[in-house]
Amino acid sequence: MFASLLPGKFTYLVLIGIGMGLSSACSKPRKAPPTKPEPVVPQAVVPVHVPDLDTLRVEDDFANAPFLLDSISLTEVQKLMGRDVRISKKPTRNHFVANQTDTLITLRKQNSHIILYAVSAEPKCFFKEAAIKDPFPIFQYQLQIGQHKTEVKKLFSSLKNKPYLPDNIEIVAGEGVDYIYLNFKNDVLQQIEYKPYLD
Repeated sequence: MFASLLPGKFTYLVLIGIGMGLSSACSKPRKAPPTKPEPVVPQAVVPVHVPDLDTLRVEDDFANAPFLLDSISLTEVQKLMGRDVRISKKPTRNHFVANQTDTLITLRKQNSHIILYAVSAEPKCFFKEAAIKDPFPIFQYQLQIGQHKTEVKKLFSSLKNKPYLPDNIEIVAGEGVDYIYLNFKNDVLQQIEYKPYLD
């Protein structure tokens, strides 16, 4: 009897063993077939374009005394600007002398203006700022609104050797206290700003 049971049990055990082997084989994740690495293709090196600076800074004594003036006064600046100048005055507190009120004098013509600072304690005027947007012949150099960059470049020795001029040029006097800003659009001078040092 034992012999007759043995082949059946043996068969049964073999079948269970195969089933367990199959179930364990199915439960393991399949490994992906090995892939060959992609060949490295050399790419062409493209030169990086470094953008031009949007403002060029140069030194020139023009920033110390840009206007065609021998002295700074309301009368002289009014003569410089010519006819049809509108003048407005505004009191301002002196930041260094207590209880002293000085005057800001604004001279306007067309789209341009010059602001003077008049000291009340003495007959002195100083430039506070200017923004010239019209072609007035008022500068020491023959600089005018409407000129092309190539014309402006010839006026300043500090610009003559520059291969490219951006649309904004900052001109500073040697001491770095008085500034002129030249603003271009489509290579044509649109505005000249004067920002002098003022205590």
